[in-house]
Amino acid sequence: MLKKLFLFTCVVLVLLNSGCNVQQTKTTSTTTSTTPTTTLKPGSCIDAADCESYCKSSTSCTQYTYYHVDAVCSDGLCECTCVSDELPPVLGPQGEEFTYRDKVYVKTDEVMECCGSITKVDNYTIWEETYNGFIYSPKEINIAEDRYTCYRWFEKPGLIVRLYNDEVKQDQPFGFDAINVDVRDRSIEPPYYNIEELVEGNWTNVDRVSCPCGTECEKTPLTIEPGNRHAYKWSNMIEYCNQSMLVSKSTHPGVYRVKVYLDGGDMAYSEEFEITPDVTMELVTDKRVYSSQELMDLTVNIKSGGFLENLSLHVSGVFGKSKSLDIERIFDLDKGNRSFNFNYLIPLCTTKSCTVVDPGTYYVKAVLLYEGDVISSSGREIRIEPSAG
Repeated sequence: MLKKLFLFTCVVLVLLNSGCNVQQTKTTSTTTSTTPTTTLKPGSCIDAADCESYCKSSTSCTQYTYYHVDAVCSDGLCECTCVSDELPPVLGPQGEEFTYRDKVYVKTDEVMECCGSITKVDNYTIWEETYNGFIYSPKEINIAEDRYTCYRWFEKPGLIVRLYNDEVKQDQPFGFDAINVDVRDRSIEPPYYNIEELVEGNWTNVDRVSCPCGTECEKTPLTIEPGNRHAYKWSNMIEYCNQSMLVSKSTHPGVYRVKVYLDGGDMAYSEEFEITPDVTMELVTDKRVYSSQELMDLTVNIKSGGFLENLSLHVSGVFGKSKSLDIERIFDLDKGNRSFNFNYLIPLCTTKSCTVVDPGTYYVKAVLLYEGDVISSSGREIRIEPSAG
């Protein structure tokens, strides 16, 4: 009963956009009639709100299959009106292919119970289960008899590539599945898959070694039956062979996708995913409190999970009329650990004169940028106190 009520409510909401004031009974007529109530108990009213409960409980509208009851207060008496709600036909996409959210779906003869979330697309009603590569179009929708059968459509070309994550750090392995959503066997052709990077608006293959260097790679297609999947794991490295030696290096941070080669020359693509820098950073100072003309020793420790080039490190935090702490370094960063040491001479500040920098608390921070974006930061509070004299 709950399922029937839920599906009925969904269809009415999508098809009529008229709220949930539609009730369900069975009859045959399609006209509207008004039943004035002459003997009412309690019967009297000041406004329509006084009539709503009365009309719903006392009015029979069995002449309609789908209806709602309008309640009006007229001259102190309730008038209850049966209003027929005519449901428009539930139409599905026409033809053998249908484009939904920039993906093409192919109709099958497979009839099953409608699955997924109901939605309206132009004049069509579909049920979407796009995470699994399917949509459904109505074959027979009978709300009164609780029948909801649909045709199944699969995402073209019949194989979907589902990612385990849509974001991954540099040098961390990346997993995905190839899933056959077609009604027939599909074969994945060697090299089985490629990784593509989006470079200046164009997709470019990432160098990848699919078999040990110096050996011949497998050339047998991989067959996947309907409903089955094949799991993959990519090393998340740029790889190539130098004769029999494997050379590998970190991928660049950026936007990527998976491309899978299928029989018949078809190709399937994953959603886009992002490779991000794997960087942590810590700034430390040799002391917390400094005085005039004292040397501050700063150290920035950086740990990276992959190679990054053209990084920008900014260290700042003490500001005055001049001689502020403001340091910048441009450098490339290999995978592993790296440290930078900086010295900063606290400007002249005595109890008699602090003309360059005011005494007080400052927040010294280090900010690391890659292609203009902050990828890590660290900081700490220090205090500058005037010296006697």
